[in-house]
Order: sequence, then C-alpha cells, then structure tokens
Amino acid sequence: MGTLRTRTVGGTVLLALLLVLAGCSGGGANSDPAGTDTVTETVTETPVTTTDTATGGGETGGDESDGEPAVDEEWDTFFLFNESEAYGYLANYSDTTTRMSWVVTAAPDGRPLLDDEITVNVTVGPYSNTSTGTQSNIFTETITEGSVGSEFRYVRIPVLIAYGHDLTVGNSWTVRGDEVTVGDGFAVSWDEATAEITGTATVAGETCYTMELRITGNETGPTSCVKYDWPFALAVDTSDQDYRLADFQRP
Repeated sequence: MGTLRTRTVGGTVLLALLLVLAGCSGGGANSDPAGTDTVTETVTETPVTTTDTATGGGETGGDESDGEPAVDEEWDTFFLFNESEAYGYLANYSDTTTRMSWVVTAAPDGRPLLDDEITVNVTVGPYSNTSTGTQSNIFTETITEGSVGSEFRYVRIPVLIAYGHDLTVGNSWTVRGDEVTVGDGFAVSWDEATAEITGTATVAGETCYTMELRITGNETGPTSCVKYDWPFALAVDTSDQDYRLADFQRP
C-alpha cells in the first residue's frame, strides 16, 4: 500500500484517558465495537507464521542501544505483559476515527511468567470489556468473535506473520494463510502471501519496520509496521481502514 502515515493527537491526555477508562465497564463481551456510537475526532496526518499459541515477543531481538535487530535472531515464543502496560490506537474507517485501547490492569509483581494470570481491559469507542487469562492464552481469551477485543486482530496479525523472521530491510519470506490464526480462531482469507521488509517508519515516536504483504494472484495486501518485542503492529494500512498507535506505556 502507500506510505505509512502517523496521526498526532494529545498523546499524554489520550493515555491518561485510556488508563481511567480501564477502570470502567462499558459494553459487555458481546457488544459491537463497530456500532454507531463511535467516537469521532479530528486528526492530522504527517508522512512518515504462526498462531497465537506461539506468539512473538518477550525480549528484544537485538542490541537495544541502537534499536537494530540482530540478523537471524528470532523472537521469543510468547509475549509477556507487565502490569499497567498499555497501547492506545486510532482506528480510521471510511467515515470516522475511533479510539481503541488495550490496558493491562492486573498482573503479578516481579518478572512476568508464562503461567501468570493477568487482566486486560479493552475499549473500542464507547464499548469496553475486561478479560482474564494466563500470559500464554490472554490473546485467545480477549480476541474472540463478537467481542470488543476482536478489533485488535488487525494489529495482532502482522506480528504473527513476522514472528521468527529477521526484520532486516530487504528480507522476505512466504507465508501460508492456514498457518496464521489470531486470538480465538480468527483466520486470514488468503491462501499464500509473500512478506517483505521494505524500510523503516516512525510511529508514536518509535522506529518500526515496514512490512508489505503481497498475496498470491498479484493482490496487494496490508502494509504494516512491526517492531521486535511488541505484541501489536504499530501501524496497519488496508484499502478501507487503518490503525495507528497514538500512545503507549511500557516498562
């Protein structure tokens, strides 16, 4: 797709709002996050293979001093969240822009472990839902059909496509669609695609790697921006909607 774009909003205010909203309970697990009661706001633009049983993250794949990944170094098997970790996005549809957030509201103290139980609050527009699960299955518990969390499948799938691959610019690999499922069984609609790292971009102040997807049959798929040790893509562009990380809180 085209050049990745970032949207600037009042980042600190947005994150503070997300953390406050995490303590509220809006629509239930079966609420429609894409309903008519979405939140619309004015924004500005500036240019800039696996399943969820084996998800990317855990430790940075490279030297943190310069942010560059080590060649051929793989991501860890699971992403481990910390308490108060938060990701706030702007979801831009054809006629509206909606806020969405993922906030870890409860997790054990100390170094996170695979069997730790954590609680996540997800909001999309006016809808909110809270789910609890272990670090190993929190995506399955939260990203389910008909739930508020289902919208996060769009920013989760690029991480699964990139899982285990070197993000050096110019690297490419083949992905089978039946090997990419997210959350509680969400699957992609294509059979096979080629993913390629084409450059870098800056989203919400973070440098990430631009990944273009070319679906077999000459169809151009989404362009996303992924980063080692992140549970979600920082940006995703599709033909009819896009998602941008607006702010975040990480340890």
